[in-house]
Amino acid sequence: MRILSAKDIHRLAENVNFANVIEKAADKAEGNNFLMPERQQLAHKENTHLFMPVYGNKYFSTSLLSVFPGNSQKTKEAIQGVISLNDGETGEPVCLLNGPAVNGLRAGAVSACGIRHLAPSEAAVLGIVGAGSQGYYQGISILKEKTFNKVLLFDTDLWRAEQMVEKLKQETKVSDISVADDIMNLVTESHIVVTVTNSAKAVLPDDKVLLHGKTFIATGSFKPNMVELPKALFRHLKKCVVDSRTALRESGDLIEPIINSNLHIDNVITLGQLVETKEPVDMGQTRLLKTVGEAIHDLYIASELFNMAIKNDMGHEINF
Repeated sequence: MRILSAKDIHRLAENVNFANVIEKAADKAEGNNFLMPERQQLAHKENTHLFMPVYGNKYFSTSLLSVFPGNSQKTKEAIQGVISLNDGETGEPVCLLNGPAVNGLRAGAVSACGIRHLAPSEAAVLGIVGAGSQGYYQGISILKEKTFNKVLLFDTDLWRAEQMVEKLKQETKVSDISVADDIMNLVTESHIVVTVTNSAKAVLPDDKVLLHGKTFIATGSFKPNMVELPKALFRHLKKCVVDSRTALRESGDLIEPIINSNLHIDNVITLGQLVETKEPVDMGQTRLLKTVGEAIHDLYIASELFNMAIKNDMGHEINF
């Protein structure tokens, strides 16, 4: 069995746009050529444990992830866990991957894939709200997919935002990356806004005029009590895209608008449907991709990393 650490995964992913992998996975998901039960969540105090198995053609994978919000006070990552990849013919475990690294790559790649299909080509300013490790993965992945003239970051922790600015400058070709003066400044200037927080209340201004005509990617809310998006956003939406229909039952960002009839289920499509049908998007409208994570996306990312590791002789092989 091969072990891939976070460092191994970062080296393998350095020059790869995983949005292409997600596009294949999203298209495959619509064909139901896999076995994937609804993921399980176990809550303990403020912490959440996620169990996400999926059976594909060649491999099956199991994502075991935990979210510990209090870890930020211990200088540890909030997301912990592992992803196991098994041979689909024998059940043999072939690879054990660092969970936070795969999760970050997958989440960033899903957003990048969404931008490929939802955002206008002329969008030139990217705004990211949330400068934790997941915000970093969003920035790295999206900047591989699309060229921007300017990137703005905002976080309630100014030091963390400044650290992410320096990191993105070092690892991307964008020179104009800075911390926004405030959230209003970020939303006003940005054509694409990505939210990456664990907030319990909206992090964007509840301003219908300000939000109109932009592309929003909301990645943080995966429980009913978590909300990043303001009510005004749903007054614009003609269509909402989700990476998984689980989002309709898990995310507070969608549960409340559906209950209040500000969002109709008939107007919600999956990323796979968007990719498969190449359905035209009205670029004059406000656009939203809401993500919560999908096991089949983890499987495709893990499989790709494993195959790359074998080809490049990376990671550590152990007898198990």
